[in-house]
Amino acid sequence: MKNFLFILIKIKKIHTPQNSQPLGFSILELLATIVIAGSAVSLLLYLMVEGMTYNQQEQGMSQINKDLKQALNYISEDARKAVYIYNGNELKDRTNSNIQVGTQSGLQDFLPNFGTNVRPILAFWKLEALSNDVLNSLNCDTSFATNTTKLNECKAVKVERRAYTLVVYLQSTDNSSGQWKGESRILRYQLPKYSDLSTLTRTGGYVDPVAESSFQGWPVKADGSNLQSGTLPTTTDPLVDFVANPTTVLDATKVPTCPSNEYVRTPFDDSTKTSDDTFSFFACVKTAENTQGNVFNQDLIIYLKGSPKGKYDTTKFKNSSMAYIKSQVLSRGVVNKLISD
Repeated sequence: MKNFLFILIKIKKIHTPQNSQPLGFSILELLATIVIAGSAVSLLLYLMVEGMTYNQQEQGMSQINKDLKQALNYISEDARKAVYIYNGNELKDRTNSNIQVGTQSGLQDFLPNFGTNVRPILAFWKLEALSNDVLNSLNCDTSFATNTTKLNECKAVKVERRAYTLVVYLQSTDNSSGQWKGESRILRYQLPKYSDLSTLTRTGGYVDPVAESSFQGWPVKADGSNLQSGTLPTTTDPLVDFVANPTTVLDATKVPTCPSNEYVRTPFDDSTKTSDDTFSFFACVKTAENTQGNVFNQDLIIYLKGSPKGKYDTTKFKNSSMAYIKSQVLSRGVVNKLISD
């Protein structure tokens, strides 16, 4: 029996190759393969997520830039119709006016209280057409037969068919309602002559800048008397969100400056870089009257800077700052245009 087993073992050794290897993978080989494959998949997923995030960032910045350009075009077209544009000095105070205006208080002191986080940036007067339907339906002799003042006003309005409207663009950082995502936004405010044209009802706080006061001194007469009465409306219309924080300056060397002494910054820049200064939405206004007493059409340069903060997580991207965009406008209207010889 022992001899038989010895023969079987000897035969097996003869028929088994000396360099044969076991078939299949070892556990270590399988684990190494899994680790390598997992790392490759993780890397691909990371690159895919980063690519999608970067694409989202680019789309977000592109949309913000598009919205800001549309807003800037709207403001520019609005200001192009202006007959008088206030510079920063006139908005803040009127101590440097070339003419007697009756007050040293700036225009902003005669505007509604929009809140501590809302500031007027650009203000101007423009002529607006009144509703033809309402004017055509007005019967002055019937509606105002017992009021001579209203009767005369009605007849004048039906002939002129236009009235002056004060337009103010504001910058707001207020987000108490929680509806905004950007650092700040631009609001539009207007003060039309009539709140109800059919009855010739004046808007509260409105003073005619030509018949009753002057553009430079509105709403005060040359003798210093304030003609405002009633309650000013406070309704504003939002124009665009994602405007950069007005007081944040990442690089002061990149903040545009007004081109010459004939232009005055609005809001007023006192050169001390205080909290009164704004850097993301401002304008340079060429004064309507120079030191020689000449009155010209006003030139206006508007600067606007956006911020993607709130659109996506800007901490993940170093290059999230947006460049300034600008628009230059020459106002079409002018009152009492004078050019000396």
